[in-house]
Amino acid sequence: MKNEIKPLISKSTITYDELVHIFNNSYDGLMISDHEGNLIFNNKAVSIILNVKSEELLGKNVRDLVRRGLYDNSVILKAIETGVQQTGIVNLHNGNTVVSTSTPMLDENQKVKMTVTNVRMESVIDQYAKELEKQKCHVKRYKSAIHYMNSLNTNSNKVIAESIQMRRLLKYLSKVSKMNSTVLLTGESGTGKEVVSRFIHDNSLRSREPFIPVNCSAIPKELMESEFFGFEKGAFTGAIKSKPGFFEMADKGTLFLDEIAEMTMNIQTKFLRVLESGVIQRLGSTNPIQTDVRIIAATNKNLEERVNDNRFRKDLYYRLNVIPVTIPPLRERKEDIVPLAQYFIDQINSEYDSSKILSESLIEKMLNYNWPGNIRELKNIVERFYILSNEEEFFISENIKLDQSNLLRNGLSNTSVTNDFNTEFTGDLKAFVKEAEKVYIKRVLNSCKWQIGEAAKELGIHRSMLYRKMQEYNICKNN
Repeated sequence: MKNEIKPLISKSTITYDELVHIFNNSYDGLMISDHEGNLIFNNKAVSIILNVKSEELLGKNVRDLVRRGLYDNSVILKAIETGVQQTGIVNLHNGNTVVSTSTPMLDENQKVKMTVTNVRMESVIDQYAKELEKQKCHVKRYKSAIHYMNSLNTNSNKVIAESIQMRRLLKYLSKVSKMNSTVLLTGESGTGKEVVSRFIHDNSLRSREPFIPVNCSAIPKELMESEFFGFEKGAFTGAIKSKPGFFEMADKGTLFLDEIAEMTMNIQTKFLRVLESGVIQRLGSTNPIQTDVRIIAATNKNLEERVNDNRFRKDLYYRLNVIPVTIPPLRERKEDIVPLAQYFIDQINSEYDSSKILSESLIEKMLNYNWPGNIRELKNIVERFYILSNEEEFFISENIKLDQSNLLRNGLSNTSVTNDFNTEFTGDLKAFVKEAEKVYIKRVLNSCKWQIGEAAKELGIHRSMLYRKMQEYNICKNN
C-alpha cells in the first residue's frame, strides 16, 4: 500500500505511519483496493469484523475472497465496474452481516484508480437506528408537549387593549415582534407580562416555533443550570436519562424568562455567554450545542438598583435591555377593566355552559377600585364572584369592599350557600370552585325535589351536563 498512498500524502504534513494509525483507530472497517480489486490496505476493524488476520487479506483479489466464501458478494467489484459509489449488504463466513459502501477514486481520465470501502456491522447500524428513533420520539414528545402547553395558553392570553396606553403599546409591540432583538418587560406584578411576551412571539417570524415560558423564581438554585442547559445521562445522581434544557426546547423559537431578577449570579454569568454565542453545553457533556433562541425577559423589580447593589450583572442587564417595554398597571388604564372582566366571564361561561353577566353595581366598584394586584387580581375576583352568584348577574351589595381579603366572607354571606358551606375553607381556588359547585347543585336539587329537568333549568345548564356533574361529585338523593 505504501507505494500507492505515498504520492497522495507527499504534499501533506501527515506521515504515512500517522495515516495508518488514524485508519486503525477508525470505528468503521476500512478497505482500500487497486483498480483490479486487489486489496492494498485494511485496518484493524476489518480484521475484527471478518475474524481474519490482516495478512490473509492483503494482496488478495476480492474475487478470490468471494470464491473462498469469505463473503458472498463484493461492492468493491461493482464500484470498479460502474465507476460510481456502491452500497450493499454483505453476508460473511462467520455468520455476521455488514453494510459496505465502496467509493471509487478516479484518475484524470475518469477511470477507476482505486476504491475506498467502509464496512460496518448491520447489528451496530440497527442499534444506531433504534437509538435515533428513540431520540426522534423524545423530540416529538417534547414538541408535542410544547405545542400542547402553547395551545392551552393561546385562548387564555388575549391582549385586551381598549385604553390609549395599551393601544399605543400594542402598536409598538407589533414592530418589535418582527425583530429578533432581546426584549425586557417591566411592570408591577400581575400586569400581564407573559401575555405580552406571547403577543410578541405570536406576531413574530418565530410564531410556528416553540414558546417556552419559565418562571426563574420557581426553580431551585441548585437546579437552575440543569434546567436551563440540560444534562446527559449519569451527569449527577438521579440523572437516569438525558434531558434537554430550556434553550434546546426553545430552539428556533422564544424563551420567556419571568422574574429574571431571581437568577443566581452563577447562572447569570453562564447565561450571558449563551446570549453572546448561542452555544450551550449540557451538564456531563463536552459537546457544544448551537441554539437559536429569542429571549424575552420580565421583572417587577428595579434591575438598575440590583446592578448598583451588585445583585445583578451590569453586562447582562445591558444585554437584556435592548428593547425595554414598560407595561402600565391596571389602575392607569381603567378603560381595560370592564373588557378584561367580560373576557374572563366569557371564558368561565363557555367552560360551565352558562351566561352570567356583570351587574352595574359590580362594574361601578371595579372602576373605583385601585387594583393593587392588577389583571391577576381582577381575574381571581371575577372567578370568585362567579361562584358566589346564584343569579344571571354578578350582584354585589353596596357595603362590600372590592378586595380579596373580604371577598369570600362577604360574598358568601349574600348567598344561600352559606348554611351548607364552611367559609373557613383553605384549599386552592380550583378545589374551592368544585366544592362550592357541589354544594350549590345539591341545594338546587333539593329545592326542586330532585326533578332533574327542573333543576337543570334553574341551574341554567343542560340535563346531560347536570348528570355529568352529579356523577363527578358523587351526588345522589341518598347522600
